[in-house]
Amino acid sequence: MIGVGVYTTRNKEDVPANASQTTSTAQTGSDINELTIFLPKDFDVYRKKVLDVWNNTPPKGMTSDQQLDQIMNETVWIATSTKITHKISDLYSEAATKAAEFAPRQADVLVKVRLEGDVAHADLQMDGWLGSSFSVAMMKPLIKKNLLQFSNIKKVIVE
Repeated sequence: MIGVGVYTTRNKEDVPANASQTTSTAQTGSDINELTIFLPKDFDVYRKKVLDVWNNTPPKGMTSDQQLDQIMNETVWIATSTKITHKISDLYSEAATKAAEFAPRQADVLVKVRLEGDVAHADLQMDGWLGSSFSVAMMKPLIKKNLLQFSNIKKVIVE
């Protein structure tokens, strides 16, 4: 599993040569200016697969969330860097929100993450609109993939 690529603004010497393998101390409140976010390599294929789940009844014995997990596991992901321009007190919520922002939506989205042991509960906060359930379906695998990059998180529940 790839660690979180986090770069602090304190000293250039603090950035390891292989920063994408760095594990973050997420609760320190450090000034962070760059974060690794994982996105589908082919977003159109990803969107079509999620749309198929959203439009169809799940196969017998499978829930739509299990289908979305299957899509997450089968998707080829690429690591991208995103700039963060403010002080972060909760790196998990920042990573989940940044990932969710890549899904099509008609409202701002905020993801608040709370940890219970090694389980992250991601509370998706946004206004609803016609078609918002499809956007939520698009966001779930993005949020899960980006939270699972943290070595102390073993399971993600999007609520």
